Amino acid sequence: MHDTLKKAFPLILFIVVTLSVLSYLQFSYTKLQQDDYFHIRYAQMMRQNGPYRQFPWLRYTILNEKFYDKHFLYHVLLIPFSFGDLIFWGKVASIVFAIALGTLFYWFLKHYKIRYPLFWSLLFIFGSKSFLIRLLAIRPITFAAAFFIFIVHFLFQKKYVWLVIVNYLFVLSYSAFILSLVISVVYTLSYLIYHKEFSLKPILFTLAGIAAGIIVNPYFPANIPVLYAQYFKGSLVRSGLEPNLEWLPLSSWNLFLTAWVVIGIFFVVLLISLINRKKYSSYAVFFFIQTSIFFISYLKVSRGIDQFLPFALLFSAFAFTETEIKIPKVARIIIVLFPLVPMVMNSLYTVKSFDRISVIDNSGSARWLMENTEKNSHVFIANYGAFPQLFFYNQHNTYTLGLDPNYMKEYDEKLYRLYQDAIWLRKDPYSIIRGVFRAQFVHVENVSRSIEFYNYLDAHPGQFQKVYQDGFSAAFQVR
Repeated sequence: MHDTLKKAFPLILFIVVTLSVLSYLQFSYTKLQQDDYFHIRYAQMMRQNGPYRQFPWLRYTILNEKFYDKHFLYHVLLIPFSFGDLIFWGKVASIVFAIALGTLFYWFLKHYKIRYPLFWSLLFIFGSKSFLIRLLAIRPITFAAAFFIFIVHFLFQKKYVWLVIVNYLFVLSYSAFILSLVISVVYTLSYLIYHKEFSLKPILFTLAGIAAGIIVNPYFPANIPVLYAQYFKGSLVRSGLEPNLEWLPLSSWNLFLTAWVVIGIFFVVLLISLINRKKYSSYAVFFFIQTSIFFISYLKVSRGIDQFLPFALLFSAFAFTETEIKIPKVARIIIVLFPLVPMVMNSLYTVKSFDRISVIDNSGSARWLMENTEKNSHVFIANYGAFPQLFFYNQHNTYTLGLDPNYMKEYDEKLYRLYQDAIWLRKDPYSIIRGVFRAQFVHVENVSRSIEFYNYLDAHPGQFQKVYQDGFSAAFQVR
């Protein structure tokens, strides 16, 4: 019993520390991150009414008449947290999922006999300020990282039936499932480089799981146009609107500051390995190649941290273990304590970031519209990013677009251009909002990117009558 407790102590310590810090961070502010509002509210609606086949709240998008829930299984697992205060229980869900992911990461390291698994696991959770914030979001980011770990494990163990199953579940849970194919291709090539053996099984079984997830899907064939819009009209082609920040590249300095601990450890371990001329195992070779590819992705879009950080740490952990360097007692103490540095620094940054998020508040205008308009009255929204919060507080109205502007672009590109003409004042907004979109109300945030549009509406009371105003947003009735 004593030996069992001793072996389990690092994992118990990891869970206690992670639970304490994540809980403090998550409840340091009263609101949610942007997309969180949609996910937790939709999970509640799905619990009450079952999966939706139409989504009239996004009237001028491809999701209106043929809805596809890209995160179906994620929403299913959110259902137990969809009772009572959704903001509170949504925060609890994000903490539970993050700790489960960290525990899985720890198990993976222990399974492959990696030295200092507690050190690597704490860096996994707290090693990057942006990744930490994303882990605390009520989004399937944690699920994607968990699927990556399972996929790598089944590739290493050559358990191809399980590889099909996990890829099938990946497709039902998160739209970034295509990255699984990237991992399988890299594994196949790295295995060829290391063992001089070539097998298509990893790629073929991965494709089989992905194909099954797309076809044997409760939303097939409605999922096809949405996936097409995301992969070929969203990720690869800009929408023409102000893009989501996570799809923009970071400056070189910010890129380093965001993940300086992970980047630094990666290069230190790489340098040590080169000095010692230690031949890597096939596992370390795979992680090195995959990390290099995901680093290029991270250079292109800031959300690439979701893939770069786990694989950079896994390479560092495997390569460091394989160097077999004897660590003096003092150095071991430093290794144990070092994760406290990024934990404290990135936690302080996260609290400041959440202070900025707390300013974003569309709840007042959403409630006013719900209480003072006829059901299904259409609200023209000037910023697609406002939709999740409006939808959370108000399912009484329908909205022009949301979640991804490319869903409108795919629905009707000419209509989408007119939408841009209206919010950028390139053409008369009234004739477009009233005549084309048939909106009865307009919602606009009183922030810098919408201020010109807001000022225009406010300066034309004969066309747009202001009916609600608070410190953050306003609602206008279209005359």
